[in-house]
Amino acid sequence: MKRTLRSAAIKTILAPTDLSLGSLSGVIKAAELAHGFQANLILMTAVPKPRATAEQHGRYLDQTAGTVRMQLASWFARQVPAAMRQGLSVRFLAVIGTPVDMILQVTNTEGVDLIVMAIRGRSGLRRLLYGSVAEGVARVSPSPVLTIRTDGTPARTVAVA
Repeated sequence: MKRTLRSAAIKTILAPTDLSLGSLSGVIKAAELAHGFQANLILMTAVPKPRATAEQHGRYLDQTAGTVRMQLASWFARQVPAAMRQGLSVRFLAVIGTPVDMILQVTNTEGVDLIVMAIRGRSGLRRLLYGSVAEGVARVSPSPVLTIRTDGTPARTVAVA
């Protein structure tokens, strides 16, 4: 009975990725959870906004998003085992903007119940200078955020809304 109640609570899981092997552990954990909860999985990546004139933006951004969405689907098919992909409801999103802002926007517009993302484990000066996308998302996300280390184990910090 508990499983049914918990499954009803998580219907949509968001897995942000930068298409790197480092982010794969978060995507795999999100796929596992989506199977377990029988939830929809949204796999997304954010593409930085290019420096172009206003007239160039519309057509270029549409083409870029379409190309990156195809790359995302291809990356997922190559990196995630077929058995894990089978029966999974996955939607691929490529959005233009900064990662933290776009993850939060997608979370709000898509009604995401859980965000699962890999962390790189930066520390010291690198973390101070570059920050952490996961940390930025966890601070203000309206949904719980589960962070997964690149080795696939849950990180110690989990922010829950």
